[in-house]
Amino acid sequence: MKKKKAGRKPRTVTVQRQEEVAKLYCQGVSIRKMASLLGVNQSTIQKDVKVVRKLWNEHHSNNIEAHISAELAKIDYLEQRAWLAYNKSEQQLDPDPRFLAAVDKCIQRRIDLLGMGKRSEETSGVDDRPIVAVVVQSRDQVQQVQQWSSIVEGKVIEDKTDGD
Repeated sequence: MKKKKAGRKPRTVTVQRQEEVAKLYCQGVSIRKMASLLGVNQSTIQKDVKVVRKLWNEHHSNNIEAHISAELAKIDYLEQRAWLAYNKSEQQLDPDPRFLAAVDKCIQRRIDLLGMGKRSEETSGVDDRPIVAVVVQSRDQVQQVQQWSSIVEGKVIEDKTDGD
């Protein structure tokens, strides 16, 4: 039988407090205010927030993996059916290229879902690079931005300096 350490609160009290901390945290309540409301030290609240955030991260990463697995299974099923249909159409001496297009679409969906493909402006037709606006105060800063933008293949759209 385990002995309770002196000065420690039962586990259920800690879990209840962490649930309350999670609610307050989501409402944007400060650590100091949470400590005051719950009658504990700020360090206790900081530890609780750390535990709560870790639990949230674990929960969400598990859910994402489950969703990805489910979607991959659907894609696998569709690809298998497309191959079966294509092979059947081949036996009739009139292979239907639409089934190969379906296989290709399944492969592309799998690549996208797993983050294995790199879409570029040339293949997607859309420039999906982030837009960055930079405000500068002097001509020197304009030159620095131009150097930086050439490194990351960006474009300087407008120079609004007075010619400092």
